[in-house]
Amino acid sequence: MSSLDKFPDWEESFRERPIPFEVRLQSPSSEIKATLERYSAALNAERQAKEQALNIEVMALVQQANYVFHLAKELGRCEKSLAEASLTRVYDALRIKKDEMLDALARVGVEIEDPLGQSFEAVADRIEVQGWLHPPDCTVEMVVEVYDPIVTYHGRLAQYGHVVMAAPPEATPDDLSNATEYM
Repeated sequence: MSSLDKFPDWEESFRERPIPFEVRLQSPSSEIKATLERYSAALNAERQAKEQALNIEVMALVQQANYVFHLAKELGRCEKSLAEASLTRVYDALRIKKDEMLDALARVGVEIEDPLGQSFEAVADRIEVQGWLHPPDCTVEMVVEVYDPIVTYHGRLAQYGHVVMAAPPEATPDDLSNATEYM
């Protein structure tokens, strides 16, 4: 007798068994909604990770822009001394390298602005004032010293300029009393 001669007991095979957890049947639309929410959360997490990585890269570019700005200032200060020491070739080589660095930064969208000599109104929204000077010959508020330049990345402000401003001398108490006499 072969195993084919004996039929299985279907009632024993298909008896009701307990389910180890509660089964909830969901509509196809709620399953699609849940899947879309999972993918949306994953997409948002990926976008946030990319944005953080971009911010780190932009901050590195801003730091390089600061270094190039300060190199340019030092070269400007040393130009005459280097020429007097017959080191014009050294100066020219350093100036060329500085220009190449500026070009490389510009190619990736980083622009450096030196606000020196500009009026307060022209740069007020792109600078942080580190201090004020009140020389007697000053007639308008203007930038007189730049610690860090204004740096933009693809036209958007990436770093505020850090500057010292000059302004007309502050009014003295005598000036204020004279002003009220005329009113």
